Amino acid sequence: MQCAVAEWSSAQYLRFERSDAEYLGKAADADQPIRSLDGSSCPAATRDGVVSTWDDSGSCVDLGVGSDSPAYGGWPLFYLPAAPYLSRAPPSDLTRQASRIEARLMAAQFPRACDAQRTYYVHTVPRVGFGSVIEYASMFLARANVLGAQLVLGPKESSSLAWSSSWACGSERSLNCYFNITSCCTVITMGGKSLELPRRRNPLNIGLPGYSQFGGMWVSAQFANFFFTRMTPSTRAHINARRVLSPGSPATIGIHIRGGDSCGARRYCPSNLTDTFFMQAVKFRERFGVNRIFLATDNHKAVALCDARVLDFDCYHITMDRTKFESSTFIEQRVEAHASGPLSGSTVALDALADIDMLADCQFLVVLLRSAVSRLALSLALARRGKLPPFISLQWPWSANYHKVKLKNAKGKARLPTRLSAARQRAHMRSPLQ
Repeated sequence: MQCAVAEWSSAQYLRFERSDAEYLGKAADADQPIRSLDGSSCPAATRDGVVSTWDDSGSCVDLGVGSDSPAYGGWPLFYLPAAPYLSRAPPSDLTRQASRIEARLMAAQFPRACDAQRTYYVHTVPRVGFGSVIEYASMFLARANVLGAQLVLGPKESSSLAWSSSWACGSERSLNCYFNITSCCTVITMGGKSLELPRRRNPLNIGLPGYSQFGGMWVSAQFANFFFTRMTPSTRAHINARRVLSPGSPATIGIHIRGGDSCGARRYCPSNLTDTFFMQAVKFRERFGVNRIFLATDNHKAVALCDARVLDFDCYHITMDRTKFESSTFIEQRVEAHASGPLSGSTVALDALADIDMLADCQFLVVLLRSAVSRLALSLALARRGKLPPFISLQWPWSANYHKVKLKNAKGKARLPTRLSAARQRAHMRSPLQ
């Protein structure tokens, strides 16, 4: 299909930039208090969201941190509600609001007639990891919707070259290869060249006026769900071919363990995976009686533990050669050099989509919220169930105020916030995650 071309003047572009600069993100509806995700009376400390533990302690768990200090990013976040929570129905008002957002996005992205002048055109998505590409696309979709426009990603041979291989996508080198997100196809030009917007930052800062009362994580979940419920038939077929577990019973703990370039970038990559990630699964087994794990990872050492039934768990993972990830070079740079084969962009992207899709089907999660894959899995699980699954994040709250700093060394040794008192540091080290 040949896309329409609309030429913008400098004045049109400046009007667009001024309007887009007013995007509030999570500050939308700031005059309204954040309501809990589970219908409890828990007060929120941040605009990320809050839930109750539903036990005798009456404790509340806020999903963010009330500080912009990057030091707090090294803290774990865990949500282990009492067992009766699992049988609670999702709050009806969350379900209604989710349906309204769905209808609003559908009306904007699939209009009766496409208007080239009401298009939020992204010619090139930032060259980052594939999970982050989806998060950026979600942010662009939120910004477009606030402006009353359709999000249109750069069409053929443009917006995501690294992550869309010709063997899978043909000439559709964008996320449109994997997701059917709009019926419109417009290329915006200025001065005779495709319009390239300055890079927008902070893809977790998602908000939607009138719909932000349940917090930033919940809003992000609705946008992630919009993408994943609109997979192309080819994408769904590739994912189903990779599946090792069917959704539903028996209950499963999803674990996401990073390797490869993440470890090369000195992010959280502990050498002892049993005492860190897999021991968290023991907490779910002790509390909820679940003994099955789905492991999503590019770490071949984690797979070896899974195959050996570490800590007597039944453990499953998709089949792939994970030695291909053993490099400190960022994966988005490596896939560009491979038009086909196991390191082609589409092969790695489809593997990631399969992992995210199966993690989101799990009833319990052990994740690392500094990772886009973990964030997508948790938010997608929230959207699919209408309620937050019990989860543990070994590092990072859900917060759009984070800063990417080296919080941990390559061996996973904690660097605690320097502003904390000695007593609070000792209390942190007694965390159930240690």
